[in-house]
Parts: sequence; C-alpha cells; structure tokens
Amino acid sequence: MPPPSLANIVHDPAAARGETVEHLARRALARWVTEAIEDAEDDRAIRDFEAREARGEARLTDREDVKAEWDALPDEV
Repeated sequence: MPPPSLANIVHDPAAARGETVEHLARRALARWVTEAIEDAEDDRAIRDFEAREARGEARLTDREDVKAEWDALPDEV
C-alpha cells in the first residue's frame, strides 16, 4: 500500500482548525521561508565577524574579559 499523500495527512488537522489544506500549507511555507531568511542572515553575520576577526578588526570576548573590564571601571561615574 503506498504512503498517504501530504494532502491526506494534513486534511484532518486543517479541517479541525477550520482551514483549508492550501491555507495550512501556505502558513507552513511562510514560516519555513522566514526561518530560512533568518538562518541566512545569521550565517552572513558569522562570516562577516570571522572575516573581521581574521583581519584583526574584531575579537571574540568571553565572560572573563567582560568581568575584568567591568572590575576595572571606577566605582562612581
């Protein structure tokens, strides 16, 4: 027996929400596209940082560096 089609799989959940399969698919696609765009932006930001770090224009800061800088600040500003 062949596996059920995607339309058959999502028909009942869509109907339970009062939506059509097409509407459910459009929402899922929109969510996926949004996440793909966000992932691409994250990848670009990482590549940009790594390139700046390689050129010596940026450095990665860890908790200890921040704490040391914080502790070095005067008590009153």
